[in-house]
Amino acid sequence: MKISYVNNETMIILKDILRKYTEFIEDFIPFFTKEFLDTITDVRSKSAFVWALGQFGEHIPDGPYIIEKMFEEELDSNSIEIYSVLVVASTRLFFKRAPEMYSILQKLYKHVLTNCVDPDLR
Repeated sequence: MKISYVNNETMIILKDILRKYTEFIEDFIPFFTKEFLDTITDVRSKSAFVWALGQFGEHIPDGPYIIEKMFEEELDSNSIEIYSVLVVASTRLFFKRAPEMYSILQKLYKHVLTNCVDPDLR
């Protein structure tokens, strides 16, 4: 439980650091893995993680596949915050890595348009 808490808080702080000091993304790429995502449990932390994937996805080798994994894991959550950040990050990453993001973005949009009741997402 303590490791999860530390990872949650680390990701939130890491987002704040990378927003101001974008040139340090190369130093933090090892944090953006599927394994690290598995240790994050908090919605704010997951949102920060996905934000970074959208912002810096061209530097993160598995960026599109991590977003796809998160989308599949969050299908039943109905978290507006998660879906909102997934849509923005996926769209942003699509413009950087279109071939890899095309099918993911298509599935995400279809799911959001048919299953989300929040008018801001539809």
